[in-house]
Amino acid sequence: MSEHHPRLHAIRQRFPVEHPEHRHQQHLTRLDRIALAFTSITGDVRFFATAGVLILGWMLWNSAAPRPFRFDPFPAFLILLGATKLVQLLFMPLIMVGQHLESKRAKAHAETAHRAALRSAEETELVLTRLDEIEALLKERRSE
Repeated sequence: MSEHHPRLHAIRQRFPVEHPEHRHQQHLTRLDRIALAFTSITGDVRFFATAGVLILGWMLWNSAAPRPFRFDPFPAFLILLGATKLVQLLFMPLIMVGQHLESKRAKAHAETAHRAALRSAEETELVLTRLDEIEALLKERRSE
C-alpha cells in the first residue's frame, strides 16, 4: 500500500499528527517563557535544598554569631520573615501561570496522542480491509 492510496491519504488528512511541542512553543509570550522558567526552577529539589540551607544558615548565624555580627535578631527573624513573604508574593503568580501553561502543554500532548491513536486505528482498519480483499482474491484464484 503506497503513500498515494486515496483512503490512506484521506485518513491522514482527517487525523493530522503534528508534534505538539512546536505548536505550544509558537504561542508562548516572553512572560509565558519567564513563568515556565520560574516554575521549572522552583519546582526542582535543588531549589528547595538551597532555600532550606540558606534559611537554616540565616537562622543559625543570627542565633549563634557574636552579637555585633547579627543583623536579624533571634527569635523574631523579622528580615527573614519579610524576605520570604516578598519572595512568596513575587513567585506565586509566576508559578501559577507556569503551571497553567504546563497543563495546556500536557493537554496538547494528550490530544496529539489521541489523534495519533485514531489515525492508527483507521490505518489498521484499512490494512485489514485490504488483507480481506487479498484473501478473497487468493481463495477465488485457488478455486479456479
